[in-house]
Amino acid sequence: MTGATTLRRATAADAGAVAALHVASWRSAYRGLLADAYLDGPVERERGTVWARKLAEGAAGSETVLACADAAVVGFVCFVLDADPLWGTLVDNLHADPARRGLGIGRALLAETARRAGLAAPLRPVHLFCLAGNAPARGFYERLGGGIVERLEADEPDGQRHPVLRYAWGSPAALAAGCR
Repeated sequence: MTGATTLRRATAADAGAVAALHVASWRSAYRGLLADAYLDGPVERERGTVWARKLAEGAAGSETVLACADAAVVGFVCFVLDADPLWGTLVDNLHADPARRGLGIGRALLAETARRAGLAAPLRPVHLFCLAGNAPARGFYERLGGGIVERLEADEPDGQRHPVLRYAWGSPAALAAGCR
């Protein structure tokens, strides 16, 4: 991660910036995976609504952490502590500015997730879902030590069912070790 990048907890005032980054990330990474009609149209309104609600309500156990550089949001992670009885903490979203991918932003955000999850539930796993066709993300999670523990189909926001993979780490410490 670049030296001028800092991490901080998101607030409701950040909803617009988070939604805009989410849209840019999906348009970059999910073209050809999610429906073009969705990515070119309702994704902006839909993500805006989702993030306004998530950051205003502050669901129990849910945290959103931002990576900021030059007063701009350049990445974010949203996770839910102990979201699943078997798989533990859920990394619900992880996105970096497409122009800044490869600079360590995602790694730093996952390391922060591991740190916070380790404080709350140090012996519980950490998991996330990834579209099966998202080869760059899959490679990233695998380089960090994540393993595929489940293959399934899920309803996605474009209104279609897509193959997804559940990646998991045995504990926050295992995720943290992969982020070093």
